[in-house]
Amino acid sequence: MRRAVKFKSFYYRSVEYSYFYSYSYSYSRLNMLFSLNTPIIIGLLPVLYIHGAWQQSLTTRTNSFPPIEQVGYLGKTQFGQQPDLINYPQQPSLQNHFPILEPNGTTSNPPPSSDSDSDHTTPFIVSRHWGNLSPMYSLPVNTFGIQSGPEIPLGCSLNQIHLLHRHGARYPTSGTLLPQFGQAIQQAQSNGSLQATGDLAFLNNWKFNLGSEVLTPFGRSQMFQLGTSYRQKYGFLLPYDPDQQPHEEQKTALPVFRTTSQHRMYHSALNFAAGFFGLPIEGKYHQSIIIENKGFNNSLAPYLSCPNSDRPERAQAGSRASQIWKEVSLKETQKRLNSLVSGLQFSISDINTMQALCAYESVALGTSEFCNLFTPTEWKDFTYANDLEFWYSSSFGNPDSAALGAGWAEELLARLTQISLTKSMTSINLTLDANPTTFPLNQTIYVDATHDTVLTAVIVALNLTSLAQSGPLPTDRRLEPRSFTSTHISPFGAQLAAQVMTCPTAPGSSSSSKSIRFILNDAVVPVDGLQGCEPNNSTGLCDLDDFISGLESRLAEIDYQDTCFGTL
Repeated sequence: MRRAVKFKSFYYRSVEYSYFYSYSYSYSRLNMLFSLNTPIIIGLLPVLYIHGAWQQSLTTRTNSFPPIEQVGYLGKTQFGQQPDLINYPQQPSLQNHFPILEPNGTTSNPPPSSDSDSDHTTPFIVSRHWGNLSPMYSLPVNTFGIQSGPEIPLGCSLNQIHLLHRHGARYPTSGTLLPQFGQAIQQAQSNGSLQATGDLAFLNNWKFNLGSEVLTPFGRSQMFQLGTSYRQKYGFLLPYDPDQQPHEEQKTALPVFRTTSQHRMYHSALNFAAGFFGLPIEGKYHQSIIIENKGFNNSLAPYLSCPNSDRPERAQAGSRASQIWKEVSLKETQKRLNSLVSGLQFSISDINTMQALCAYESVALGTSEFCNLFTPTEWKDFTYANDLEFWYSSSFGNPDSAALGAGWAEELLARLTQISLTKSMTSINLTLDANPTTFPLNQTIYVDATHDTVLTAVIVALNLTSLAQSGPLPTDRRLEPRSFTSTHISPFGAQLAAQVMTCPTAPGSSSSSKSIRFILNDAVVPVDGLQGCEPNNSTGLCDLDDFISGLESRLAEIDYQDTCFGTL
């Protein structure tokens, strides 16, 4: 049966946008629309069907495989109360990454090493030294100087949760050196010149078989697990029961979760929703997709609307700093590995590429023989190379970072104050954000999916200066200890959450006020970089009114227009 598609178009900054406001549709019409090279923003669909996703539910079912609605016989069903695990004093901790094999081990439990993370009794875990390519794991209490976990402090009650998370583990992005390395190895294999021995003997038959840009199976599972964990912790905040069919009056309360149009971003959002709501997800929430491309404002991909951030002197600052360190740290490694091969010689970039291949093959294939080529010290140096890249290109060491993170910070402020965004000089999409349908201000749960570099930029915009406490990163040595580590801040599946809660104004007091704090990968981050937010080493809380005032002052300091469009 063909059903009419309702949509409306409008213009914003001379670019036409369209979004569907009814999910009564014709699949053939959708196919036609999505085959066009016309940017489309889908602002309000319980489930978004694009590029063939979830096509089975859109096509006519055959009689051979009828849907469950036709089969029936579901048995007795009764749903229980919504979980509220975040209110309990003990919280689950994510420490391993099934089904990835930890290097040098046959299980996910890493083997001991003479070089450890903190002492000689702690095993060295290679997967925690891949920088932004590491899978997210729960950071211990006091990682950022706060003696508190993510659980709600005693006597407080949670009002809202605001989650900004990175997508799940993916294949390498376009433009990396990994495919070229694979081609060089294949050419040396084909002409018979490659003779690899010892730990490198596997290269004689190795092939580069990784995809590009999209989520790996493990990355999909990360997002599903993240959604499940958030339902387990924060399900009680939902204003309706998503396990039951919402009543008509409840449909207006369905939350809007946001992501971008990039393939891995969209599928990260879908997998999160599947974990959070359970399948099927139709009718349980609205998924907003914001176009990720040059010429479109998007707080979840702000670099595409900030031309100066793409200038080589800014965009490549991290790469230059990282390369200086690689030349320092990988010389001996280069000599050692070149002694095991004939027919080609590895450059410094090749050595770094092999370390990256360990991470990418592990999150894509479950294991990698490249991982066993390097010592714990060399893995720490690899992490530091990534830290330099992020510090000087996407964080405190780059003058663009605050402006790039200001859009999401401005949206957070609007959500906290419940004041509509009617004007902005940042990267936000006002066409969507000024509309209460596509950018509601009354939700108890907000979920936004973004990229690693955006997370680090938001941290700068929020002025979470405890992460910069150890100062700029030198390029001639590895700074130890240091407060800025990309593995801690922006790994695959990274989570930055703002908890808004009501707490007694004093112990035992009957009066109360609202407060806010930030949780980064399950560790509390102090917000004392904002005016009015005093250090609180016990809980990390800041009075909500003080935080709002401090964030307003912070945003007033950031000149987005000059940063992104001014003369360098």
